[in-house]
Amino acid sequence: MANAAKDPTIERFVIESERLAGIKMPTKEQHLKRPGTMRHLDCARIIAGGHNLVNAELINCTLTGRTGDWYRTGVEGALQGLIPEGELVPKIMNEFNAEVQRGIEQLRTAASEKDSAEFAWNMHHRLICNHAFKEANGRTARMELNQIRLRLGLPWLVIAYDESKEYFGMLSFYREHTFIPLLHEMEQAA
Repeated sequence: MANAAKDPTIERFVIESERLAGIKMPTKEQHLKRPGTMRHLDCARIIAGGHNLVNAELINCTLTGRTGDWYRTGVEGALQGLIPEGELVPKIMNEFNAEVQRGIEQLRTAASEKDSAEFAWNMHHRLICNHAFKEANGRTARMELNQIRLRLGLPWLVIAYDESKEYFGMLSFYREHTFIPLLHEMEQAA
């Protein structure tokens, strides 16, 4: 994006992403003045400007202003009773970050637009299901989705609040048919 600082798509992305997270303000101006929204906007502008924030932890830190702010076992795994006690979130996140890097390297040269978009969505869904952070998991995942898309040559994507039923339906389907079976595999391997 040529001028990310003034791009209305970035502002719209941030407002819609925060609306999906349950943050709603009466006007766009009020929304954009909220401190958390300003951090979110700064993070989006960094990524849209062509800078790589390296991994989901750095994105979450930029969004929340806190470092190392993750759960020990991840909410999703704990809810399922499938992840044993211990420091699994760092391991899961290291594996996630490595998979993102490998996928981008593999897809950057020979992948179709459809394959690239599908990979970005799968990483988004997995990051949300990992639910590693105490705050801003969905916003972090939507930011990571766009960072992956841009690195693969795809345009920035805005998920509108009006599309929330479809969006959350996709997440639910992924959780039930992909993520929970993966947790079961992890449990059996442990």
